[in-house]
Amino acid sequence: MYEHIEVYITPLKSKRTVRVYLPNDYYVIETRRYNVDEDAGYGMVW
Repeated sequence: MYEHIEVYITPLKSKRTVRVYLPNDYYVIETRRYNVDEDAGYGMVW
């Protein structure tokens, strides 16, 4: 599931939409934690 979040970038004085992938049970199990892969940034593990 993808969630679209609108963020305001102050230095650019503009809004951007960020698309975040969430596991299907993200909102079902509120106490569950999800690890973030340290290589996942900047397109390295896509």
